[in-house]
Amino acid sequence: MAKLFISHSWENKPVARKLAEDLGSSHEIWIDHVKLHGGDPLLLEIQRGIENSDSVILLWSAPAKASRYVRMEWESALVLPKTLIPCRLDDTELELFLKRLLWIDFRDSYDTGLSKLRDSIDQPAYPQHPSKETREPKDDVRALINRMSGKQYKVLHYLKQNRVTEARAIQSALDKEVEEALAGEEEDPSILALAGYHYKNAYMIENWDAIRTGEAPPSKLLEKAESYFHQALAIEPNDPSAWNGIGNVLLFRRDLDAAEFFIKKAIEMEPRYAAAKQDLLLIERLRKQRKEKLSWKSSG
Repeated sequence: MAKLFISHSWENKPVARKLAEDLGSSHEIWIDHVKLHGGDPLLLEIQRGIENSDSVILLWSAPAKASRYVRMEWESALVLPKTLIPCRLDDTELELFLKRLLWIDFRDSYDTGLSKLRDSIDQPAYPQHPSKETREPKDDVRALINRMSGKQYKVLHYLKQNRVTEARAIQSALDKEVEEALAGEEEDPSILALAGYHYKNAYMIENWDAIRTGEAPPSKLLEKAESYFHQALAIEPNDPSAWNGIGNVLLFRRDLDAAEFFIKKAIEMEPRYAAAKQDLLLIERLRKQRKEKLSWKSSG
């Protein structure tokens, strides 16, 4: 009996539940019944549900495309790796990588879509996993990335020395460069990941005093950073930089379990990824601090 995970947005819950009922007699179904709000952590049970499944059925729609949790679910399915079956519920365009997969059309007829989905589950006839090879940027794009990455490194270097003014000056100069790079190479995953780190660094500068005390205030800058990392993965699912970037965003959100998942996957793709390994150490420190804080509260 195949184990199926149904990935969907809250708005598509009725379709997801009907699908679970129709497939439940012949398959083991995992479907969450919890509404996730913007600030909620990525539930560990959902991550485990994907890991324990054979296939992930992705109910694709406008709300699904806009959902950060649905994005994390189908990206996790690709890297674990699991068979991923997109099912279109409306005319919302599929992400670039999802277009490479054979998708199921539920737009005109639920019954016809269900029949085709059953066939796909039993006999998948499409590439199940992305190639392990990543695309290399063109020479001029590579030079641009190296130059901008060097400046981003300086931003972080100055922040670690608590020289926020110098960090902010470099960051301000980078604003226009990132904007121009995105305009010229809007579908290059390396440029998109670089933009994600740019806005992640902007968040750090804006909230540096709070970050130094262990706080991580919510911010639209984090949402913007995460969006660019997801755009990069929608084109190139094997980009370790983008995976680690999402882990960074989740770390600032204090979604430590989810952050660990994404960062570990980045290290699996690039075992010498020193920055990602440092991020894992930070996660362990934050867990320890959280445990000590809870222990102190319970004893008090």
